[in-house]
Amino acid sequence: MQVTVLTADLNTAIAQLGLPNRSALVNKTLEITAVNNPANITHSAIGQFRLITAVGTDLSGHTTLTINAPYDLTGGESVADIKSYAITGKV
Repeated sequence: MQVTVLTADLNTAIAQLGLPNRSALVNKTLEITAVNNPANITHSAIGQFRLITAVGTDLSGHTTLTINAPYDLTGGESVADIKSYAITGKV
């Protein structure tokens, strides 16, 4: 599965983590931290982690991250609900 993120946000995260470049994100994790409806604090996506397995190139301000598995969502939920992520070293 792939996730598209803003390259500027990704570069900020890379600097905050002290990583040398985007390729250093491989084997880090992507955690869903929020969904579009802030009142939906029980959304099944919140808190899910996925391993970053590849990092694409910057295309018009967006970078594609390949993750190891799709997110497990319950009925009526969609990846379009996801608002924000955190990058961590958690495995």
